[in-house]
Amino acid sequence: MQVNLKRFAILAITAITLCAGSASAPSKASPVVDYPAVDSAAPISLRPYTQVYEDRDGRLALADILAIEKSDPHRFRPLKEMRRLGAYSGSAWWLRTEIVNAAKAPHALILVGGPPNLEQVDFYLQQDGQWRHFPAGTMIPALQKDGATGYPAAQFTAAPGEAVAVWIRIESASPIRLEPALYTPGSFVAARASDNILGGVLTSSIAALGICAFILFAASHRRAFLWFGGICVTIALSEAASRAYIQPVFWSMASGWTYRLETVIHAIGAALTAMFVYAMGQRAGLPAGHRKVYGVIAALLVICIVPTHFLPVAVLSMATLALTVVMGICLMTSALGTARLSRNGAILLAAAAVLLLAHAAGMSLHLPGASPWLIPSALPQAGTPPVALFSMLACAVALTLWATHRRKSQRVAPGNKQLAAKETGSLERDAAPPHAQVPPATPAAVAPRDEAGHLATPQQTLVLGYVGHDLRAPLATISGYARLLRQTARPEQESYLDMIERSINYQFSLIDEILAYAEYDLQPFDISAGDVQLPALLEELARFGVSLCNHQGNAFRYIPATQLPAVVRLDAKRTRQAVLNLLGNAAKFTRDGTVCFEAGVNQRDDGAELMLQVTNDGTPIPVEHQAEIFSAFRQLRHRDAGSGLGLFIADRIVHGMGGSLRFDSSPKLGNRFAITLPIAVADATPIVTRPIHHVAARDGGTQGIAAPPLAARLALAKLAREGELSEIQQWTAETRQHHPQYEAFYRAVDQCVDNFDMECLQRLALLGIT
Repeated sequence: MQVNLKRFAILAITAITLCAGSASAPSKASPVVDYPAVDSAAPISLRPYTQVYEDRDGRLALADILAIEKSDPHRFRPLKEMRRLGAYSGSAWWLRTEIVNAAKAPHALILVGGPPNLEQVDFYLQQDGQWRHFPAGTMIPALQKDGATGYPAAQFTAAPGEAVAVWIRIESASPIRLEPALYTPGSFVAARASDNILGGVLTSSIAALGICAFILFAASHRRAFLWFGGICVTIALSEAASRAYIQPVFWSMASGWTYRLETVIHAIGAALTAMFVYAMGQRAGLPAGHRKVYGVIAALLVICIVPTHFLPVAVLSMATLALTVVMGICLMTSALGTARLSRNGAILLAAAAVLLLAHAAGMSLHLPGASPWLIPSALPQAGTPPVALFSMLACAVALTLWATHRRKSQRVAPGNKQLAAKETGSLERDAAPPHAQVPPATPAAVAPRDEAGHLATPQQTLVLGYVGHDLRAPLATISGYARLLRQTARPEQESYLDMIERSINYQFSLIDEILAYAEYDLQPFDISAGDVQLPALLEELARFGVSLCNHQGNAFRYIPATQLPAVVRLDAKRTRQAVLNLLGNAAKFTRDGTVCFEAGVNQRDDGAELMLQVTNDGTPIPVEHQAEIFSAFRQLRHRDAGSGLGLFIADRIVHGMGGSLRFDSSPKLGNRFAITLPIAVADATPIVTRPIHHVAARDGGTQGIAAPPLAARLALAKLAREGELSEIQQWTAETRQHHPQYEAFYRAVDQCVDNFDMECLQRLALLGIT
C-alpha cells in the first residue's frame, strides 16, 4: 500500500508540474490551475481544478467560449473561489478543466456534472485532437443520453499519459450547484448504490407514513389523518422528483416537465397544508375570518399551478415560497388569536408556524450538504434540502396534533364569567322549548319545563364537545369488525349484521349533530317530513328494541295494530331518534323484566295521528322526581350510564314535530311513555303487521349443563368479551373434538352465537366461577 501511495505521489507531482509548465508558457498572466492526475479508485471532486465562466444570455457556443479563452483568459475564475450556487441564476455556466491519466494503463472514467435535477448539461471532451459531445440532463430524452446513470454524466476512457481537455456547459431552471466530480466505474456504482439506498429509504419511509395516516383515517374517520397522509405523499413525491426517480415515468413529457414537476408538487403540498388548516379550523376553534385566509392561500396556489407549463419555473417557485411564508405568518397570528381559548392548541399552531417558516427558509436558501444524522453521499447532493424536508414533515405532524387536539375552549374557566354566561345562556335557550310547544301532558309535568331545567355546567358543555371525538373511534372499530364478521357469517346471521350497521350509521349521524349543537353552528332538531313506509320503520325500531333488551335479560314485545297504512309522511330520522331514546331508557332501567312497544294509527276528521307507546315493568320513578325527567343532563341515578340527554332530546323532538309526549308511572303498571304525532297518510293501502315477542336468554336453563375444563372456558369467555365470532366457532370445533362428552354445552354456545348474544355466552363460559 505504501509503495502504491509513493508511486501515485511521484506520478501526480510529475504530471502536475508538466501541465502547469505547459499552461504558463503561452501566457504568464493566466491563472495557475492545478490539474488532477488520475491513478486512484476514489472519487475526485473537480472544484479545486476547475475554472468557470458565466454566460448571462446563454447564447454562446463552444467555439465562442474557446475564442474568449484564447483572447481573454482572465474572464475565467477558479471555481473553488466562488460561493456555492443555489439560486435561480438564469445564466449558462461553462466549466473547464483537464484530466490527466498518469497511470501506465487505460482508465475508464465517469465525469459527473452535478445533481440529477440539472436540466441541460453538455460535456465537450477533446481527445486526440477530436471533440466529442455528450448531452445529458433531465431535458434530454433517455434514448439520447450516453448511459443511464440517473446523473448528468459522460463516460470516456483515458489512455496512459493522456490529458483530456474538458468543457462542461450547465443550464437549468432548477437551482444550480456547480459540483463536478470524477469517478471510476467502480466508485460510481458504489456511490450510486449508497445514494439510492438513502433516497429510497427516505422516500419510502415518508410514503409509508402517509399510507399509515390513510389507514388511521379509514379506522377512525378523523379527517386530520386524511390531510396528513396527503401531505406526506406529496413530500415523498417531491423528494422522488428532486432525485429524478419519477420523471422517466412520464415518457411523453420527459423533455418538458423535469424540474417543473418537482416545483408543481411543492406547490400542491403547500396548497394541501393551507386546505388542511381551512378544513379543520372550524372544529379546532379557528375564527371564520382566519379560515377564509387559508382558503384564499390554497386558491392562489392552485391558480399558480395551472399556467406552470408556460411561466418560468422561477416564477412558480417564488410564488409558492412567498405564499408559504404568508401562511406561516398567518398560522402564528391564528395561534396568538386562539391562545385564550386553547393554550395547548395555540402552542401546537405556533409550532407549526415556526416549522413552516423554517421549511420556507430551507427552500429559499437551498442549504447544501446532507443532514448530519443521515449517511453522507459521495455523489453531488440530491433531493430536497434536509432542513426544508424535515421541517415540513414536523409541521404536518404539529397540524395533525392541533386538529385532533381536544379543545380546552370547551371548558369554561371559573374566572371567565363572560364566556361562562354566554355558554350557559345558549344551552339554557336551547334546552327550554318554547312554552307554546310544551303543553302540560300529565300532572307530573304541570311545572313549566324551563323551571324544571337547570343551568348548564362546564362539565355538561364538555360532554357535548367531547362526544364527537370519544364515540367515533369505537364506533368505527365496531363497524370494521361487523364487516369482518359478514365475511364468515351464515345466512341467518345477516339480519343481525344489518342491524349493527344501521345502528352504527345512525349513531354517526347523531354524533355529528350533537357536536354541531355544542358549537352553536345550527339548531340541533330541524324537522323534515317525507314519505315513509310505516310498517317497515316500526319493525326496524322493534328490532332495535330486541337488541337493547338483550343486555339486561329483558323480554321484549312489539304489539302493532293489526293493519297499518303503507306510506305516511313524517320525519323518519327524528321519529327513530325519539323512540330509540325511549326504548333505550326502558331497557336500561329494567332488569330481567319486560319492555313493550305498541304502535297504531288513529284516523280523525282533520287528519291522522301516529300513536306510539313504550312501557316497562322496571322500578317506577318517584313522584318528586317526575317533573325533572325531561330536563337536560338530569340523571336520577348517577350510577347508570348516560349523560342525561335521552328524554330531553325525545321531548324536544316530539314537540318540534307538533306532537305530545305523555308520561305516567306507578308501582303496579311500571313506567309508560306515550307519543302522539300528527301524520299525513300518503298511501292508505292496509299492510298486515306481525307482532314480535322475544325472550332473552337466561342462565337458569344452563346451570345443570356439564361444562368443559375451566382453562378452555376461560378462553371462550375472553373470545366472547372481544366479540371474536369466527374464533368462537373454531373454539367450539376444537373443544368438541377433544371433549365430545359436553355436547349440551356446545349446543348452548351455538345458540348464543346464533343470537349474537355475547353477554349470555360469557355467563355460560363462566358457569360455576362467578
